[in-house]
Amino acid sequence: MPSFPPIFFVKKGEKINNNPQTVKHWKRVSAENCAIASVNDGLCCQKANFKLTSCHEISFFIPKMLMLRAKPPESWLPKVMANLDAVLVDHAHLERKAASSALSLERYQELFHRVADLNAIAIEELEHFQLVLDILGDRGVSFSHPISSPWISGLMGTIRKGRQEQVIDHLLCAALIEGRSCEKFQLLAGALTQVDAPLGKFYADLVESEGNHYAAYLLMAKEIDEAETNSRLDFYLDLDAELIRQSSDLPILH
Repeated sequence: MPSFPPIFFVKKGEKINNNPQTVKHWKRVSAENCAIASVNDGLCCQKANFKLTSCHEISFFIPKMLMLRAKPPESWLPKVMANLDAVLVDHAHLERKAASSALSLERYQELFHRVADLNAIAIEELEHFQLVLDILGDRGVSFSHPISSPWISGLMGTIRKGRQEQVIDHLLCAALIEGRSCEKFQLLAGALTQVDAPLGKFYADLVESEGNHYAAYLLMAKEIDEAETNSRLDFYLDLDAELIRQSSDLPILH
């Protein structure tokens, strides 16, 4: 069983999302997460007003808070840096698909009471989608067709059928996608600092949002069935570690 972190650390930065509804939503979710964490010894992904002050601290805490069991291949960052325009197109598709995923979760009866939360996530993902489209426009890069990710396909292909089984697996896959984005956006932000500072800041500012979504999806799964979530998260962390080690030449984030 995975050892869950007692606190979810986030790097505080300039807020990208100023939509009043989603800002109101995340204030409420933050309060809920703190309440859940305070009475639970299991999965506690609680936001805290904790600022990481150096790249070394950030690189140390992000893997611990995400519970990831393997790092991306060493070839990943050079590949992404050498194909930034194509990767930005892929990033746009990831934000679009993340919005669709949040909305698709609303079909599950177990999440009917979380529809407002899922709507807020979808809205925020669409706002990020538009921001990436704006960056593509500024760079003179055309939006084009998506490239399938072997890593995402490998995760999503293991979602089980069954009422609670399917929704828990779907939530955990969504959480891991957000978690890996949190990790990789931070890595990319650091690498871009000396090359393209505005783009580096853009990715640094997204880290907190990805962490929030990661925590929200894990907490939703835990509310449905804590023991089953613990068991399946253990399975998915192992699967993620196996899949992430497989290097790829595709110009994509995941």
